[in-house]
Amino acid sequence: MATSGTATFNLDIHEIIEEAYERAGLGRAFSGNDFRTARRSLNLLSQDFANRGINLWTIEESTLSLTSGTATYTLPADTVSILDHSIREGTGSSQSDLAITRMSLGEYASLSSKNSDGRPVKIYVERLVSAPKITVWPVPNNNTYTLVYYKIRRIHDSANGGEFQ
Repeated sequence: MATSGTATFNLDIHEIIEEAYERAGLGRAFSGNDFRTARRSLNLLSQDFANRGINLWTIEESTLSLTSGTATYTLPADTVSILDHSIREGTGSSQSDLAITRMSLGEYASLSSKNSDGRPVKIYVERLVSAPKITVWPVPNNNTYTLVYYKIRRIHDSANGGEFQ
């Protein structure tokens, strides 16, 4: 199946329930009890998917070139979370990766010198609705650093009828 390369299709729960009722030929759901029952069914279905190992996301390796003097970056909108991360220097046979540690909000907030520069050794991940943001510390002191990370991302939406990839 062709995909669109985007992961922005996102119905709210009421739209999902209305679609299910229409597909089942039951018309529209109007009562609070109908919505409560449908919501419970969706939760059970979601648990069933998880128990069967059906994932609604995938894991992918990504890279982000870091810029000297810039600490905070916005990740792609389809990123759900980051699993692992390192800083890469160099290319080809002369590259080296250094694992960096994740900071909690409290750890980041307690840094007394957030503007110190050097090779990043820590990362703070802020999961936002629109797209996650990351902040590396210390702030990169040159343009040779690349963040290499494994991300959980949403499955791409289906492509429109005539589009193929």
